[in-house]
Amino acid sequence: MNIRNIALHVISRVLEEGAWLNKILTHFLFKIQDARDRAFLTELLYGTVKQKLRLDWTISKFLEKYSIEELPPYIRNILRLGTYEILFLNIPPYATVNEYVKLAKKVGHRGTAALVNALLRRISSERPEPREPWIKYSHPKWLYERWRKRMEEEECIKLMEYNNSPHVIFIRINTLKVTPSDFEKELKKNDVNFERLYFPETLKITTPPQFLPIGKSFYLVQDLSTQVAVHYLNPEHHSTILDMTAAPGVKTTHIAQLTSDTAWIVAVEKNKGRSRLIKDLGRRMGITNIDIVVGDSSYISFKTRFQFILLDAPCSGLGTLRRKPEIKWRIKENDIHRMSILQKKLLENAARLVKKGGFILYSTCTIEPEENEENIKYFLSKFTDFKLVTGKNIPENFVKNGFLFIEGIKYNCDYFFGAKLQKVR
Repeated sequence: MNIRNIALHVISRVLEEGAWLNKILTHFLFKIQDARDRAFLTELLYGTVKQKLRLDWTISKFLEKYSIEELPPYIRNILRLGTYEILFLNIPPYATVNEYVKLAKKVGHRGTAALVNALLRRISSERPEPREPWIKYSHPKWLYERWRKRMEEEECIKLMEYNNSPHVIFIRINTLKVTPSDFEKELKKNDVNFERLYFPETLKITTPPQFLPIGKSFYLVQDLSTQVAVHYLNPEHHSTILDMTAAPGVKTTHIAQLTSDTAWIVAVEKNKGRSRLIKDLGRRMGITNIDIVVGDSSYISFKTRFQFILLDAPCSGLGTLRRKPEIKWRIKENDIHRMSILQKKLLENAARLVKKGGFILYSTCTIEPEENEENIKYFLSKFTDFKLVTGKNIPENFVKNGFLFIEGIKYNCDYFFGAKLQKVR
């Protein structure tokens, strides 16, 4: 199985057709037996997507007759993959050039192969260095300029470097089916390295979970940040709980797990197809107390008023760029404003659905103030029967100025924001 051939197929799907890297990569990783090949493919693809702007800038330096956008997509992506290997991987350049010339011949013709050969050889020998920080660290210029308005240059560069670093895998042990101690024994028995973190069910693991020698009903891949968030909600046994934007069900099933599957959980999802993901995940995890409703949470209504509401709002996702690097090439600055309008609508409806004394946890995986603190300021000015409260059941270092704020760079996870709101009258 030719790894670079697979890489070309995947990178073309992601950068040309809008596919999600993690989903399509996972499909191929299951078919690759050699661990070194899996690691190489993962690094090559994530690195190429993360460094796309710098790669395109480098390639464009040596294009004389065409712009990079005018190249055939398969040649453009062969050049991106080859340039990434040359600039960022410890592989002899002659070997890289040779492999991608062969690939260019296979998918193109002699002329395109000659172009690939000439460009990669020049890139290998000259290795130009960009001066502009947004190019050097491969982030959209508008995003760099936006962050610089509220960050010092050094902090901004550290954030961009962090976004370009390899992400870490966290898992959640399904304590409805296995005890943490028994699960950890199985990991040790199979020489899987892990680190126990803040909660009994939370592990950081170095072996990709799809290859863990343990049944999939016993664990779930879930970033540390969202595990902390569900604990911050602190749902109670036998309570009524609403998850307003539930698919694919990761946090929904975590809530069920923390309440020992005794709470009544209503999971709302706008997309009927995605709602099936909640059902499938609940079945896999052995959960019985989730009712799934297909509807729009910005105006959906229930006769019941809920004790706990999780509103993990649709957002720009700019706190997840290590795991989902394609986001930075797809999102536009005006999307942030558009998201903040939707988030306010969802918050307003949540206020109508929670009972007196109950709690709303509003959360996002972004670092943009318009989607975070500014939304809460707006909400509290409009709904004076609510107050901001601080959860006491998570480590204090995750709470800042009354908000849940997980600074990803400190904990090797996604950035995450949360505000816990209580209806007091």
